[in-house]
Amino acid sequence: MVIDDDLYEDEALEETYTPRGLLSRWAQRDAESDLNEDTDDTLVRPLDPLESDLEESPTVTREINQRLLPVLIAQETGHRIRLPDEGKLTLGSLNPFSGASPDVDLTLDDRRHRSVAAFHAQIIARDGEYYIEDLRSVSGSWLNDERLLPRTLRKLTLGDEVRLGGCTLHLQRAPSSWQQSQLRYSLYATATGQRFPLPCQEQIIIGRADRNADFTPDIDLAEAGEAALLVSRRHAAIYCEGDALSIIDLGSTNRTKVDGVLVSTETPLPLSPGQHIWLGGFGLVVDVDEGDVGADSA
Repeated sequence: MVIDDDLYEDEALEETYTPRGLLSRWAQRDAESDLNEDTDDTLVRPLDPLESDLEESPTVTREINQRLLPVLIAQETGHRIRLPDEGKLTLGSLNPFSGASPDVDLTLDDRRHRSVAAFHAQIIARDGEYYIEDLRSVSGSWLNDERLLPRTLRKLTLGDEVRLGGCTLHLQRAPSSWQQSQLRYSLYATATGQRFPLPCQEQIIIGRADRNADFTPDIDLAEAGEAALLVSRRHAAIYCEGDALSIIDLGSTNRTKVDGVLVSTETPLPLSPGQHIWLGGFGLVVDVDEGDVGADSA
């Protein structure tokens, strides 16, 4: 992982950079993990046992799927996670110092226990069916109170309860409101719980404000503090046309992903509610505001 070049005025400052606060805790956890072989697997992305069967299609050319796919909803925060129509989705906690970048960040959902590994479990979608697999996590994964055997697929059905360490999620049908017209979108920060309104305009730039350059993006993640340290000043842009959203990377230092898929600097990638945007180590979820937003719609 590369610290964003925007952070430094000269090379000397970059060489003397010392992580503090949130980033220091991430670095300390990495050091502790290196001393314990049992936790090494949480910092190395595992191979998918079904990799050959689940090769991802060219996502940049696919249309937004309008079906009401299942979502996982975090019990404590209401964080809604859209499951893919095909392929896999890795659940874990972001750790920029280790290079760990799960598709879905559960940092805030697990804030009481801090028990979710960098790569804790993954959801696999295949032929309209969904499966969950524990990725040899130390704190374990449960399906309806039954602990999962590592690297063993278990089928999911609506109404199931999934527990990853101390983080509890429920599998439900995506809300029908996600299919209505004139949606009011927002972006939900998975590490801090902040919500950023997403106005429907031709281009919405996401990044960090720079007072020296007299620049402020449409969505300023500088307010997120150290959690957004790896976000570039002009990191990505979201386009809104009607109710259709798409995203493009603006040549950021640490890249942009959507549900684990790298975003191009040339071709916009379609976005749907419940999908997760990864900005070099900072996670945002595309969500839909439904009147008074409560815990069940965060």
